[in-house]
Amino acid sequence: MTTERTTIWKDRKHFMWFPFSFTTYEVRNDRLYEQQGLFTTHYDEVLLYRVVDLCLTRSFSQKIFGTGTITL
Repeated sequence: MTTERTTIWKDRKHFMWFPFSFTTYEVRNDRLYEQQGLFTTHYDEVLLYRVVDLCLTRSFSQKIFGTGTITL
């Protein structure tokens, strides 16, 4: 049986609305992937069934520009 892993969402870390960062995020069917770095790369993988708490924090300026901070 083959499990298809489709990308649900993919983006990079932003400063205001500019993506001037070497951190990328990707959500697939059951996992969250985070990749940081340009020369030395750090790669994290989180199984979504183990996430206990999810928090979204948005300041007034983040609301205007459609951004925020997600804490798992």
